Amino acid sequence: MDIKCWLRTVLQHYQDPERTFRDVDAVLQTYLSLKAKMDSYTSNDGHTQLLLCLHGTIPITYRFVPYNIPVAFWIPKEYPKTSPIPYVKPTANMLIREGRHVDKSGMCYHHYRSTWANDKAHTFLELVAILQQVFTQEPPVYTKITSNTIGSPQIQDSNSPQRQAPNNPPLSQMPAEIPSWMNESTALYNMNQGLAVRLDIHFILITVSNCSHSCIEYEFEPSFSCTSEVSFTSCNSHSVSQPQ
Repeated sequence: MDIKCWLRTVLQHYQDPERTFRDVDAVLQTYLSLKAKMDSYTSNDGHTQLLLCLHGTIPITYRFVPYNIPVAFWIPKEYPKTSPIPYVKPTANMLIREGRHVDKSGMCYHHYRSTWANDKAHTFLELVAILQQVFTQEPPVYTKITSNTIGSPQIQDSNSPQRQAPNNPPLSQMPAEIPSWMNESTALYNMNQGLAVRLDIHFILITVSNCSHSCIEYEFEPSFSCTSEVSFTSCNSHSVSQPQ
């Protein structure tokens, strides 16, 4: 039987079957990992009834790693007057991480649910999306530590969901970025550091030194005039020996 036909059939005994069908169908179309079934639900007072249940997983991303959180949503027959009942349903190798929004039994709490009766605009789809965001910030499950998980990359703390997220290295261990000019000349290094000075070259001075240490200076104007960036703050004359 087609899922839509099946839904209409099982929802005939609900107070508002048409509205319930629309909202449930919207969730199934958005979260393809959720499936519908009829399942028994036992309330806190011990009363058990057969309700429509959407079960499966909802995807989250925690510390840049994707995870699938196992959940189940029971739809009360009074829907939409009454909020869906969301639970986290850990697998055999998981434990529930209690927090502000999840108790030890796996039931989920949120302000959106507590104000459900006062706001007719609340929908099942919005509730799932809100819990998905909550689980992204506070994963509700973590991997159970057993003898089989020792030595394997499993989760060992309550701050991670189904598998261990990669650890970020401390800043002291992170390799420093190598500037593009590190392998270049000293002049280019100074240019990048803002230490270069500007020098206008208008003439060249050559000092010729002979064996008697007397100096003859030749000054001539070059055939070019240029302005260049150099790394020197002072300039030394070059000496050449006079041939004997």
